[in-house]
Amino acid sequence: MVATSICGAQQVTAARCVASSAPRRAIVIVRASHQHQQQPASLSRREATAAALAAFVAVSIPAAPARAFLGLGGDGDARYASETAKIIAGMTSALDMAVDDPAREEALKSLRKETVSWVSAYRRDPKYSGRPSYSNLYSAVNALDGQLNSFGFTSKVPAKRLDRILKEVSDADKQLQRGR
Repeated sequence: MVATSICGAQQVTAARCVASSAPRRAIVIVRASHQHQQQPASLSRREATAAALAAFVAVSIPAAPARAFLGLGGDGDARYASETAKIIAGMTSALDMAVDDPAREEALKSLRKETVSWVSAYRRDPKYSGRPSYSNLYSAVNALDGQLNSFGFTSKVPAKRLDRILKEVSDADKQLQRGR
């Protein structure tokens, strides 16, 4: 594109027009060059045939369910059942330990890490979070975590709270055995 201005009767550049004593009216004339034209996209017969064949193959092959690869995906129900059973066993064994047992603190710390990963894995999935086994065990995990946050790993769980936690854990185990 070329831009020029007409200042008075002469054709000059815009900078010289402003500096001159001629009237302050400037007209800008723009001429388009033919160098930058877009050409329409053309499609050869070979490309059109290949695209049609690819579309036909994509539509004609039925969709198959995704298979587990390297242990990812797979049967989520079996994974949920095994992880939940592991949490239940860990909670009952950790809560059955004596308060002065030196392994109790380490067992509660590892149990806490497992429960955090268990909750984060299944809380947002309505397929699992709506199950009675999940809600019972989640309530027990929440009660135990509240106890540990408030009083630490070395304190004794009060009898009333311990009974409630163990009842919810046993209810969760029963529901899990029923597949719920």
